[in-house]
Parts: sequence; C-alpha cells; structure tokens
Amino acid sequence: MLASCGSTSGASESAAAPSSGSSAASGNASVWEWASIPLSDIGTNDTVIDDRFILDPVSNPLEAEFAAVAGKAKFKTEDLGTALYLQNKAASNKDNIKDVFQAAFEVVVKAPSAVTLSISGNGDATPARVFGVFDPSGAMIASVDNLGQDAKSELAFDAPAAGTYTIKASGTRIYGVKVEAK
Repeated sequence: MLASCGSTSGASESAAAPSSGSSAASGNASVWEWASIPLSDIGTNDTVIDDRFILDPVSNPLEAEFAAVAGKAKFKTEDLGTALYLQNKAASNKDNIKDVFQAAFEVVVKAPSAVTLSISGNGDATPARVFGVFDPSGAMIASVDNLGQDAKSELAFDAPAAGTYTIKASGTRIYGVKVEAK
C-alpha cells in the first residue's frame, strides 16, 4: 500500500498506489505501510544505512517524517506481510538498545502526536528482539523486549511535543508506522 519509498535526495519512483481500503484513506493520519517490496534505496539484501533516508508515506496530512538513519535493514515479505526487516545484533536488550542496535529510525512530528508502530520479532529470541523509543532529549519513553515473531503487535507512544523521536531496534520487523494528531 505504499505509493513510493523515498530516497536520500527526496526523489522517488512510484511502486503501487494505495488501495481505497487502506488505512491511508482515513485522511487524519500520516501512514507508512507496504503491500509489497517498494522501490527503494533499501532493497531485499541487507543495506547499510549511512545517510539519513526518508521513506515516503502512503498518506501524510500531518507532514511527519519516517526516516532510516543508521545500521542495516532490508525489505522482506513473509507470512505476516512486507516489512522492514532487521537482523539480531549480538547482546541487544532494552537496557542497552540505545547503544547496541541493528538499525535506527526517526519519526519527526510537527505537533503533539500519537505514534503507533506495527511490529513483530524476527529470528532467534537470543539476543532479544527489542525496540527502544527515545524522545528528543534522548530519554527512553517506550520499549519492548523479547517480542514474539508469530503475530503482529503494536508499540504505541505519545510524542507530546514537536520534534524528532528515535527508534532503535534489533531482531525485529516494522510493518507500518502511523502518526495521528493529539
């Protein structure tokens, strides 16, 4: 359900138009989700993220951003759907995810927002399948550890002010991101 997937230059190519039944049709939320592997600088092999890479949304009435900023990631389609797929990073857990992670992403909001990630674990549970979310000051505001891999889960957090919220993860998949005004 992704119209396109961004690039470091801001130019993108069209992949597939969102369907009328997608969550993007709500019009009130900025949404990133993928029905298939999008055209992207992040491919189907592990891609080193060495420059900030803005992913194009399905819909973006709030003018938010979702960007890959560091680490390694790839797109992969499996039983649960198409996702940003992150390998396990040795010794990752919610106590050290700020420093020991496989990939880092940013959600940039222009006003107070509610952010929801559609996620699952990936691969062996050791080291942990973990997400950490950090506010603009670097304080952890949400986390999940030992995430299951057989079903999608949601990790929701409040972004109480405009700014950049950082997501660091290891051994996980991201199926979608939704930003809603508060």
